[in-house]
Amino acid sequence: MAVKTDMERIGVFSESGYTTIADPYVPSSSNAFNEGAAKGKQMIVSGTKSKAASQGGYFERSFTRILEGEAYSDPVKLRRKRRFQEAKKNFGGSWIPSSTGKRPSGVGSHFGTFAGPVTSFSALEKPQEKYRPSGKNFLTNPGKNGSGYGYVGVTIGPAYKHSSEPYDTSRDIKKVSNT
Repeated sequence: MAVKTDMERIGVFSESGYTTIADPYVPSSSNAFNEGAAKGKQMIVSGTKSKAASQGGYFERSFTRILEGEAYSDPVKLRRKRRFQEAKKNFGGSWIPSSTGKRPSGVGSHFGTFAGPVTSFSALEKPQEKYRPSGKNFLTNPGKNGSGYGYVGVTIGPAYKHSSEPYDTSRDIKKVSNT
């Protein structure tokens, strides 16, 4: 029987080791991949530099300006120059509308109608008769008052007859019979 590789058996390149009871403990610090990094001096520089107005802290040998040839610009002068350039683009005089404006077409205006003002639709008030309200609706039965509670004769059935019954009637009868 042929021995299968780990890839064929469990799908990995190599099977990881197993931890058993008798295995000695191996601390993880002993397996540092760069053991030499923790030993000796780490970074050595050439010494301290004193403050001086020199090119020592810059990347170039001579000091160069960021915007070479940049000079002071007067904003008022630039605005005048820009306005003059815009004014040169105007060929004629000021703007004039091509035709006259529309005539008003609001309430009372007859602009745009074929016949003009119509006399039969006068704006004057027409004489009318004085308003007479119509009479009340006729009644077949007077309306009932209230919801029925506290009013006699407004429920569906007849009113209940009242009969008083004292709370302690039996006790009162015993008292009367004992005396």
